[in-house]
Amino acid sequence: MYAFPCIKLHQSYCDLAYQEGLSPDLKYCLEILDKTGIMIVPGSGFGQIEGTYHFKITNLSNSKSEITEALDRIKVFTSDLMSLYK
Repeated sequence: MYAFPCIKLHQSYCDLAYQEGLSPDLKYCLEILDKTGIMIVPGSGFGQIEGTYHFKITNLSNSKSEITEALDRIKVFTSDLMSLYK
């Protein structure tokens, strides 16, 4: 099972990603991997509409608690990240 959620990224975050030579969704995926250990795939590899940002996450666990923990870590990471780019 997988999900393909849309993420809202601040323009300043997107600008920084482009300055680093990265798409904003790739930067997000690399940072979340570094900070949480959760591997997600940038939506830019799946033909997303320009100006929108997504990621693909695949669930390989049958444990509801593991899934919930991963989603909670993504939520906290994203909230912390976005608070830096207001």
